[in-house]
Amino acid sequence: MKNMKRLSVPVVYPRASANIVPRYAIESAAWVGLPNCPIGQTAFLEFRNRFVLKQEQTIEFHVSADHRYELFCEGQFVSMGPDRGDEEHWSFASYRMTLAAGEHEFLAKVWWLGQDAPFAQRSYRCGFIFAADIETLNTGAPTWQVRQIQGISFENFKYQVTGPGLITDAKEYFSQTQPWHTPEILIAPMIACRGGTVRSGWKLEPSGLPDMLRKHCSLGKVRAVVDGPATQQITKQDCHPSQLEDWQKLLETQQPVIIPPHTQVSVIIDLQNYYCGYSQLKLSGGKTSKVTWHWAESLYLDAPQGSKEPCHKGNRDEVVEKYYFGCGDSFLNDGQPDRNYQSHWWRAGRYWQLSITTQDNAVQIESINMIETRYPLEDHSQWISDDPQLDAVVPIAVRGLQMCCHETFMDCPFYEQLMYVGDTRVQMLIWYVINDDDHLARRAIELFDFSRWKTGYVAERYPSEPFQLSTTFSMIWVLMLHDYAWWRDDSSWIRRQLVGLRSLLEQFFMHIEGKELLNALPGWSFMDWVPQWDYGNAPDGKDGISSVNNLLFIYALKQAAKLENQFGEPLLAQRYNAMAQRLAKCVIEQFWDDKEGCLADDLSHEHYSEHAQCLSLLSDVLDEQQTQSSLKCLLDSQDMAKATIYFSFYLLEVFNKFNCGHALCEKLDFWKHLPSQGLKTPLERPEPARSDCHAWGSHPLYHFHASLAGIRPTSYGFGSVEIAPLPGSLKKIDSEIPHPRGKISVSLCFSQEGKRCQAKIQLPNDTPGIFVWGDKQYELTPGRLNELDVRSYLPTQPT
Repeated sequence: MKNMKRLSVPVVYPRASANIVPRYAIESAAWVGLPNCPIGQTAFLEFRNRFVLKQEQTIEFHVSADHRYELFCEGQFVSMGPDRGDEEHWSFASYRMTLAAGEHEFLAKVWWLGQDAPFAQRSYRCGFIFAADIETLNTGAPTWQVRQIQGISFENFKYQVTGPGLITDAKEYFSQTQPWHTPEILIAPMIACRGGTVRSGWKLEPSGLPDMLRKHCSLGKVRAVVDGPATQQITKQDCHPSQLEDWQKLLETQQPVIIPPHTQVSVIIDLQNYYCGYSQLKLSGGKTSKVTWHWAESLYLDAPQGSKEPCHKGNRDEVVEKYYFGCGDSFLNDGQPDRNYQSHWWRAGRYWQLSITTQDNAVQIESINMIETRYPLEDHSQWISDDPQLDAVVPIAVRGLQMCCHETFMDCPFYEQLMYVGDTRVQMLIWYVINDDDHLARRAIELFDFSRWKTGYVAERYPSEPFQLSTTFSMIWVLMLHDYAWWRDDSSWIRRQLVGLRSLLEQFFMHIEGKELLNALPGWSFMDWVPQWDYGNAPDGKDGISSVNNLLFIYALKQAAKLENQFGEPLLAQRYNAMAQRLAKCVIEQFWDDKEGCLADDLSHEHYSEHAQCLSLLSDVLDEQQTQSSLKCLLDSQDMAKATIYFSFYLLEVFNKFNCGHALCEKLDFWKHLPSQGLKTPLERPEPARSDCHAWGSHPLYHFHASLAGIRPTSYGFGSVEIAPLPGSLKKIDSEIPHPRGKISVSLCFSQEGKRCQAKIQLPNDTPGIFVWGDKQYELTPGRLNELDVRSYLPTQPT
């Protein structure tokens, strides 16, 4: 094959026509499966089509499966998928390739895990579909065959929801004795229904994403070789160079390592960065030997207790006097030469542990590699300041975001691999300042919109089985849509999403009918992992009336009103603003505390938090005197419940809004210490942290560009720009970010105790802007270099 290219197929509207009339070429093929395979039964299958071309031919084809497929042509990898989604919007991928005259084979490996599937993997049933512009290549044609792959069993990990570990038994897995069958047709090719009946099954839609990164890697530094059980504590002797040399040569030069008979040994490999990848292992000999390959984010100071995960990690660079606790896959060898194993799903982490146990025969480890995978996201921004510690946060933040971007955004790649609304809004804003690719952002917004089918509210996380609801996260979807409208330029697409926004808000209006404020919201009203709070709920946020929940809803209503004003529905905007004003009046009456000078979290005025102050200040519900008082409490109070890593994004938004540059820089100190702790990605929460890779902790990268450098859109579609730097104690900032019409670059130097700013600013063509320094504004000319030397009073505390 040659000249292979991924094709972009537009979505056919209206979506309501799905499974009533054919909309895409792939629907000319049948969905097929293994004959007599019961619905719900775990299946690992191979489908093949052998055919002959009389002359060289360029073909276009479309492919999908449930759960997953890997497609090969002549033994060469072609595609993996489909994108995770739901049955009502099931993704297919499209390609073009040129094949020479002669014999050819398409082979697809399809697997379906049933009830053991990851939480993020929705499903209709096991199946495969392939359609091409050569009709005999369509599934359903007699040239296709299918057989079952034997030799795979499961090992579950109780603290994860990313799917089981797979145990591959080479004796059965590599057996060629399984017969080929004619596939059973599960769903026939689509034909139009004149009566409008909707056919059951997958509703197919073209993938809007590129292929995921697929990079073959041989890397790592051997840190320890432990004789004996894999669970024992690592000692200094295990890390002696004489123990490590042979294994390091295996990694660097593919020089094999031989493990003698009746031996148990574990090897700890440090990847020296965080990775997501498919494990690849090559073995020879060693009949009945077993290799278990586990991934982990870090080693632990405390020993595992059964299946309970330890929690204390210490410095992530250190391995001595620690325990390894991870998850992954196992391979049972059959003694044959050159057995190649690969995990069926990718794993994540910084460390590998290979535990090898031999019986009567030695086994030879030929190679240890991985295929790195993630969304092909790269950092196209630039950031340089005069603070090296601050600049060192950039690679950690970028890597954290990359590791949490795949076919969906993910909260974390190691534990859950689920896309949550609150996490994703923050991740998308970080993305907007480092890359101009919009595909994953649109996919996320749409998937959350699709999730309304079950309750009317946007789901807390989606795709997901089981379904999970958080109405506070539903509110954040509104903010997410507003962000996209302002940071990107895509009006026709935004208009389609407003239907979902209106429907969502109507759900809240029904809940609030006859009441003064929102109370006892359905689902989990998660706000932040504050230690004093009950499982992430603000005080009274679960069953009572919470100021924090109501303030978040007010914030969402006001952002929704901006969207409606922009897109020609001013009456709806008036309605949303009127509701926001009514709620705000009630919040002030019931939660404002004159004695404390700020808003309480609960009606009894027993609890106070940074969260209530942040949301009130961002949503402009306070009068001028109350605003200054609340902001002063936010800056000075030691008694309030503090925002943790996630919600500190909103705290920094407040600091930006009210010109608190020094407070903003001080808050970033937490991230400046991450490199000295050996971390390569940001934490989920302060220590003891569960996840070492949580992209909501990458949000300082957004604030570097949008708050410290001060680059923000001031109108829909990034049609105009404001650059209002808040350098705090910084003396120099160079920032460059992508823009829908090019890029924005600023070079700023600060002197005279922050009163003087020398600026060089370049804006894209047709993008007017202003530069704000203290109490003065300066117009910027699009399409050319603007040079300014300005002096003004720059407030760093509320006045």
